[in-house]
Amino acid sequence: MSHDDAQWKVQVPRIAIVSTYDRARPKKPTLLTHHEIKAFAHELGHAIHGLARGSKATTDPRDFVEIPSIMAEFWAHDPHVLQRISCHYTYLKPEYLVGWTDSWKEKHPSKNLPPQPPQKPPLEMFSEIAFRRHPQNDLYLTLRLLWMSMFDLSIHSSSEEELRSMDIGVGCRQILDEWTGIFTPFDGKGESQNNSYLHWSILRYYNTSAYCYLLAKVYTYDLWSKHFAKNPFNQRAGRRYRKIVLEHHDTPVSWNPIHNFINFLLWKIFGVPRTHMEALTKFMGRKPNSRMFIKALNAPANRNQTFWRRMGIRMGGMW
Repeated sequence: MSHDDAQWKVQVPRIAIVSTYDRARPKKPTLLTHHEIKAFAHELGHAIHGLARGSKATTDPRDFVEIPSIMAEFWAHDPHVLQRISCHYTYLKPEYLVGWTDSWKEKHPSKNLPPQPPQKPPLEMFSEIAFRRHPQNDLYLTLRLLWMSMFDLSIHSSSEEELRSMDIGVGCRQILDEWTGIFTPFDGKGESQNNSYLHWSILRYYNTSAYCYLLAKVYTYDLWSKHFAKNPFNQRAGRRYRKIVLEHHDTPVSWNPIHNFINFLLWKIFGVPRTHMEALTKFMGRKPNSRMFIKALNAPANRNQTFWRRMGIRMGGMW
């Protein structure tokens, strides 16, 4: 809950996550795929950010708005986190164990019933999820975000007269070829088109700001690599992240130069951030950048590295 300082009243948060999942059955609960867990973590990042800001929250800049949500996705890809939140459903209720037994016997009538699966899955089960999160192995999504961002900027940088005479499908395909190197097959009817933009809901809600997803993807990899990659349960870093980044409010720019000068001194002397970028700089100890992301692209996590991750997990260490 958050306080309204003006009236000293406790205000109940007005944040809710609305999701659609399969309905639970009497002998089987609702089970989530990893894709659904990732989507939930993304929205949970937005929710936690909204709660941390409090009742006097102002509108965040578009460059920052997706950073808390994409940052939360990293926890949804960490094997140690996934193991902690996972549990075989047969341990939740006796009815679920009966349902699992009946289902197995129905599918394998001629085989003996195996022992009940372990309550917690082994860490090795989640190593491939962490492997796919690596920037080199997630390159398709990165190129797709680049494609959408460049198309978004191109369309919203054109005048109304230019848009009327423009073949948007051709322009969409040209950007795809130029910025991603992916060739769209030619259908033989005039100039080749790509009308994928008709299905991009991001263009409806992020006019001229679709790039914020790609920017957040790069910056959060920098944040995660420095503070949470070795220990995703780092409480000290988590508290600093909440206090410095999530609870931050931008200082309004004043027409009074004296106020601006005072805010400048507060930042330089006492480290009081005025903007979200300065808040990220304070948390990181430097400005966030793309070096870690580019380094990961140049040194991809191959299968051999995944093997050594598994060896480290078995020995009880953090890779």
